[in-house]
Amino acid sequence: MKVYLNLKFHKLLILPILFVFSIVAFNNQTENIVTAKEATIPTEGFPSTPAPIWAIIWMNSGFSKPPKEVISATIDNTNYSNNIIPISNSFIKSSLTLPSASGNYTWYKKIDDGAWKVSDSGYVSALSVNSNRKFNTSLNLLDFKNLHSKKIITVKYQLAYILGVFSKDRYYSRIITVHILPTNVNAKSITIETDNDYLYNNKNNDLGTNVTYARATTDPEFATAQPEWSVSDESKATIDSNGEITAKPTGSSANDSNQISSFFVYAKIKNADGTIVTASKLMNVGEGLYDQKARAGERATFVLQGFDNSTRDSFKTDVKWYKKKGKNGKPSSPLPKQDDPFRYTTEPLTKDDDGDYYYATIKMTYGNNDTQSLTTNDALLTVNPALNPNVKLTNQVENVSSKSDQDTPLILNDIVNNDLIDYKFQLNNDGERDLNNTTLSTYLSLGTEIVGVNVDGTDLTDSQYSTTAHINNRNQLLQINIGSLKINDKRNIIVHTLTHDIDRNFAFAATPFFIGTDDDQNDYQSIGSKFKLNYLNNELIPHIKTINFEPIYPFDVNVDKYRLNSTNSPNEIITFEDHRKKKNPLKVYLNEPDNLIDTHNNSLAAIFKFKNDTSPYPQPIKDKVLVAQSAQDQTLQPIRWDKDKGLLLHVTKSNIIAGEYHTKLSWSIQDSV
Repeated sequence: MKVYLNLKFHKLLILPILFVFSIVAFNNQTENIVTAKEATIPTEGFPSTPAPIWAIIWMNSGFSKPPKEVISATIDNTNYSNNIIPISNSFIKSSLTLPSASGNYTWYKKIDDGAWKVSDSGYVSALSVNSNRKFNTSLNLLDFKNLHSKKIITVKYQLAYILGVFSKDRYYSRIITVHILPTNVNAKSITIETDNDYLYNNKNNDLGTNVTYARATTDPEFATAQPEWSVSDESKATIDSNGEITAKPTGSSANDSNQISSFFVYAKIKNADGTIVTASKLMNVGEGLYDQKARAGERATFVLQGFDNSTRDSFKTDVKWYKKKGKNGKPSSPLPKQDDPFRYTTEPLTKDDDGDYYYATIKMTYGNNDTQSLTTNDALLTVNPALNPNVKLTNQVENVSSKSDQDTPLILNDIVNNDLIDYKFQLNNDGERDLNNTTLSTYLSLGTEIVGVNVDGTDLTDSQYSTTAHINNRNQLLQINIGSLKINDKRNIIVHTLTHDIDRNFAFAATPFFIGTDDDQNDYQSIGSKFKLNYLNNELIPHIKTINFEPIYPFDVNVDKYRLNSTNSPNEIITFEDHRKKKNPLKVYLNEPDNLIDTHNNSLAAIFKFKNDTSPYPQPIKDKVLVAQSAQDQTLQPIRWDKDKGLLLHVTKSNIIAGEYHTKLSWSIQDSV
């Protein structure tokens, strides 16, 4: 008999008779909006200047898209410190279109249908090439407290930036709209967009931006909670509260693999009702090139990242490609130019090309023959053996210990600890060449023990196969030395395994492969069929809620008290994760081993009783009482009780001391076979 025992604290509140009055104070503060000289700005605002376009460098100057163009909030909004909503936008300066210059900025503000007025203004010093400046202002929600009733107040902001002493170049941001709502609006979903998906982290190059901006769009648009930003790996990039993403330069941390990597941007919104919605977006960071893999006889293509087709011809560029034999090899002369200078495609590959590196240099010329340059990372070329369709690899898996009705030759289900799993392979050389030094390889789950390997009826020694564990990936690579495989040869291989260390439910999939070399030292590879194993932890895990009861008053005597709604049907008191492979009948028992006591160890004059549909009278649970059961092959179902059924609290005496009482209830689950 198996017994699952779970002790759970449950609480009960005893209240004295009190009358509680809520006293509400009203603030008679009047709305105070600073009046300023009316700005000469159209009713709908200035037409916004086109946003900067990025292609390794910023192609034109202008305001980036604001972190959030539409902001919704309520008075006393807990998402904003001191009820202050920060309003910001960044101006990005391009060296291609604008000389270094100082300038003046002005924030304009418009409330509902009123006129635009100057909200904030000032003078700024010159910007350096390819840099940006963030302009900030703010809105105090409490300024609108007395104007706010059941209507929506709309406040709009626009930023104007006038540069230069003589040229007077004018730039206008997009309009930022703030809706002040009477009640909170919950977000149902959230999506993330970014200006760029690829960031450069070159430490010593003129070109390549390392900054971009993330924005969140909610459904509905008027959701009042604001996103919290984060990234999956701060050694790759950081993100601030406004969604500005900055790549970490290569070598800026202990993780020098920054050169080519990815990370996720996360946005999380916590609604006023406590619900949470999240979103993520994959970002890439590097120095311009990705490593490439191809098979012998195929071509590989390297592509410069971060170039938009529509902007490549906007300035003069000179791109040169180079090749090196090995990481520290001597660079070749510039490779022959191809039609598209931003990508390079190799000739058909041989295994001699394996391990070569490619890189590119980019020089941009603009203005008065000013130039900027960038050198990419070294990108590795890996050449895998050519596929040989005449060498066939077939495979299947079998659970020797037990079988599931849903099992197939390539899919096994409900694998538990101590199951014996056989992996079966067959190799057929139907080609016209003998193969030497052949190896059969496959990945296995990390908790798989190799009991033995058999080839054509002969057991191999430990030296004829090997395993390499990959802890982080929870797998291990099994490699079996098959030896030679002559023309028309066949090999039958069986790998006997024992299953260990299953502590959770998970699925594992892998595809076996075979490699051999012919007499001319050409490598060939054959791929088997993908197999999948579904593992089961074979456990029953209960999740028990804390049970709270109605308050008891001093004059209560010989009365039943009921549970609060959170533990009444349709809500569950207990749910079960039933991952048992063999679902024998189970019985669930409940009893009260200890009395209800308060923090001073005073006992409560009350007992727990259990009432079901089959008995007219509640039954005390000092001795264990059957409260639920399951049948053969049935999953144990959640336990729900109507308000007047199940666990009740019977008060036996009056004049109870006020306080909070608690006890542990004992839940036990037993096999009934």
